[in-house]
Amino acid sequence: MTNKLIDDYMTVKEAAWRWGVELRTLRERLNAKRRPVVLEEIECGLIKYFKAPDAKYGDWIISKQAMQKWYGPEPEKN
Repeated sequence: MTNKLIDDYMTVKEAAWRWGVELRTLRERLNAKRRPVVLEEIECGLIKYFKAPDAKYGDWIISKQAMQKWYGPEPEKN
């Protein structure tokens, strides 16, 4: 049995796969320099970014709500 609440949050790679979006396209949407609204989306909890102080890169967590806002309902998988 899976916890449905946990399915409401995903990595960039999972979100791209679930919505059938190119990974590169989704990463561009998370680029705050090109899309300043990203900072508002972080503030309201649609997405989250974490980068450890000594890390070169960080990680994104994307909510199902953010994906629906950007790309519409999640497509059915056959």
